[in-house]
Formats: sequence, C-alpha cells, structure tokens
Amino acid sequence: MTLDVAIVGGGMAGGFLARHLLRSHPGITVALYERSGERAFKVGESTVEIGSHYMIRRLGLSRYLYENHLPKNGLRYFFDNPERTSEITEMSEIGTVNLPFYPSFQLDRSRLDGDILEMNAQSGVEVRIGARVSNLEIGRGGELHHFDVEDGGKRERVAARWFIDASGRSSMLARQEELRIPEPEHSVESVWGRFEGVADIDDIGDDAFASRVLHTARGISTIHFCYPGYWIWFIRLRNGLTSIGFVGTPPEWARGMRTEEGFRAFLE
Repeated sequence: MTLDVAIVGGGMAGGFLARHLLRSHPGITVALYERSGERAFKVGESTVEIGSHYMIRRLGLSRYLYENHLPKNGLRYFFDNPERTSEITEMSEIGTVNLPFYPSFQLDRSRLDGDILEMNAQSGVEVRIGARVSNLEIGRGGELHHFDVEDGGKRERVAARWFIDASGRSSMLARQEELRIPEPEHSVESVWGRFEGVADIDDIGDDAFASRVLHTARGISTIHFCYPGYWIWFIRLRNGLTSIGFVGTPPEWARGMRTEEGFRAFLE
C-alpha cells in the first residue's frame, strides 16, 4: 500500500493534523496508526486562544467544542502568604473581569482524542487502532518512506511520501535518528489527577469577593495557586470532573507525591 501521508500517533497532534490535511487537500490518502486501544485522560486540557482559533477556523470544530467541552475564562492566579495560611478570599488575585474576546476551552482530552479519531475515519482517513509501526526505512532524496504495520496478528509493508511522527513521548522517529536532546538542568516535575466533588469557587466568599470579577465567574478559568518554585492548577471539565495538578520543584516537606495518597496529602 502506498500513501500520501502516514501519521504515527492518534492523540491531539496526529488527529488534528489528519483532519487539517483532508480539509486543505481533499483527495489525498492519509492513514493514522495508533497503538493503544484506549483513550486515556491526558494533560493539555487548558487551551490558549491561538490554539482555539486554529481548532475553530482551520479544523471547523466550533460547534463541537461548545457542545462537548467547557468555554474557558482565561487564566487566573492566586498568591498565598509564605505560611500558606490565607483564606482564598484574602489571597492576592490576578485574572480577567470579563469573558475574553477570543474564545478558548477547557478540554476533556480523552473525549476529544476519541472524537477526532472518529471524525477522521468518517472523513476518509484510514484510522488503524491497535496498530504497531516498526522497521522504518527513511527515503532519501525524494524516495518513498517504508515501514511495517502489525495489526491483529498480520504484518504488511507500507510506503508513504510523508511520514509524520506524532507519537509523543515514545518519539519513534526521533529515537531512531538520534534527534532527542537531553535536558539535565530544567528539573521540574508534574503530578496530576482527576477529582470529583470539588467545591465551586464561585460559591465561596461574600459579595465583595464575588464582585471582584465584575461581569464573569472564576470557576471556568484555569486557576493557579502560586507558591515559591511551584504552582497548583485547577481546571474544571464537563461531567463534574476537575483536573488538579502540580508543576515545579516539590518542596522538601512534600513526600510521596507520585502516589494518590501522597498527592492528596500534599494538596490538603
């Protein structure tokens, strides 16, 4: 089989690219290969306005996004005191007082990735879930690229004019071509999870606290609680879920944050 474009990886990058190509170049042959059969929760729920502009204008996803994901009310930052004892109503706060002029969204990534794969299949992309790509031979000087696809116990050899690696951290092509560059100095960490039953920040405090945001609400902002060396994010999603995560250098007193119990203890 010979393709115009082969894409390895069925997450946001691979799914968006496949949709973009078919919308901008009708008639080309595109195949997308995704090894995992499950659409898992991922980080990357909080879009910025330029990303939303791309999704709406280039990918035609405006109605889909408003119907299936939450509009986002910009970024919001809270700053505690050094002892981490301030009530939220007493913290310093930076954030918009109006809905942003340009839309952005809080995305349920597991739903988004799965929906985009389905849209691509309906549009003519050959979507292969559970397929493993290996034995890549890169064509030089305009030659076709060749690779093997294992799917359901069968193996086939495929050729493509373009081979796109959207496999994320597995970095198939970058590893093969030794393009990965170690970064030993930027030593930050991230821990995150999904929570239910999280209090609504717009139900907290008195009228004076609520009036600080004037014509909007805080709850659908991407909320950051900022401390020296790290921050904690709160991102409300649809269906009662909230993404809560940590980014930065863990304080010395925080232990076991990579376990559910340790992360919960740190947040509390």
